[in-house]
Amino acid sequence: MQKYVLAFLFNTKLNQVLLLKKNRGPEHLIGKWTGLGGKVEAGETPLSAIKREVKEESGLQIEFNHSDHFATLFKNGIFEMHIYTKSISNLDEFQELEDEELGIAFVEFVDYSLLTKNGPWIINMALCKLRGCNDFLIIEES
Repeated sequence: MQKYVLAFLFNTKLNQVLLLKKNRGPEHLIGKWTGLGGKVEAGETPLSAIKREVKEESGLQIEFNHSDHFATLFKNGIFEMHIYTKSISNLDEFQELEDEELGIAFVEFVDYSLLTKNGPWIINMALCKLRGCNDFLIIEES
């Protein structure tokens, strides 16, 4: 089963989120905005993978820890997605290092039609986590 990681980074006021516009990967993701992340490579833990992916995609060196993990999404034994969130003071210091576009959006004005299918509820769960909610386990069956 392939493992993936995903992170949604917010400013300290929790009213802005850093998003990445996908230009590769599965067809249903191309052109859609999502968090930062990717595949967990051989020998990596999800925690080390999210640190690497965020640095590769944004130039931000973020110290994630286990408490930043808030959900795991499983789908039919096909994949496992570990989702993280964090509020940071230097959200606007990102750099576009890869060939995908990055942008900061005001949470209340995010156009949900531009996000991946799961984007709206994952962003809301990420905000909930930062505001003190419990962790989530999501199992999607066909």
